[in-house]
Amino acid sequence: MCFRCGTTESTFCHSTWQFTKLQAFWHDVCDTLTFIIEVLFPLDPEICLLGNFTNVNLRNNYQHKMYRNHPCHCKKMC
Repeated sequence: MCFRCGTTESTFCHSTWQFTKLQAFWHDVCDTLTFIIEVLFPLDPEICLLGNFTNVNLRNNYQHKMYRNHPCHCKKMC
C-alpha cells in the first residue's frame, strides 16, 4: 500500500510519477521548461525521471527554433 494515498501498490512509478498530487508538479515542471526554452518539453516519465532523451529530438527542435528566431546566435552554437 502507498503510504501517501493508501489506495494502490507502492511502486517507484507510482511514488514518483502516477501519484495524483505529483502529477500537477510534473505538469508545472514541463510547462516551465517549455516556457524557458520555447520548445515543447514532453511530459514523459522516461525523460523527467530518468533523463533519457534518446527517443526525443529536443536538441534539434531547440536549434531549429533558435535559428528561426536568432540566426546569428545559432551559427555560434553550431
